[in-house]
Amino acid sequence: MNVRPIISVEDSDQDFTALRYALNAAGVRNPVERCESGSHALSILNSKDGCPLADRASLILLDLNLPGVDGLELLKEFRNLDPKRLVPVIVLSTSAHPADVDRCYRAGANAYVVKPFELDEWKTKVGQLAEFWLRAAELPTRRPL
Repeated sequence: MNVRPIISVEDSDQDFTALRYALNAAGVRNPVERCESGSHALSILNSKDGCPLADRASLILLDLNLPGVDGLELLKEFRNLDPKRLVPVIVLSTSAHPADVDRCYRAGANAYVVKPFELDEWKTKVGQLAEFWLRAAELPTRRPL
């Protein structure tokens, strides 16, 4: 069985470490590939080869507050490139502001999760989101609603 990677667009080393810890604790076997900046992720999206990382990903975890090119801009670009692309995009943010949540859902996010502060909360939240979205991403027939 081919296990497709999870793509994390995350500039914080601390948050990325917590994410990896939580995924490991949840028993997630998918490899995690990281883009450390919005600019790096945007260059991949706009490469002449399309977006090979995203095209083979099972899930994209996107930090909203990135320096330079932010997560909302990346989300819009990703969805505009191919509106029927079915890779789930989950926004992870420290912001719980309703306007941020609304903008992300309008731009095509599948879910919006406020980053927890405690490591145990990371394990719980990320474990639940991974269980649900990885199972959904691996369904044999994935059609847009």
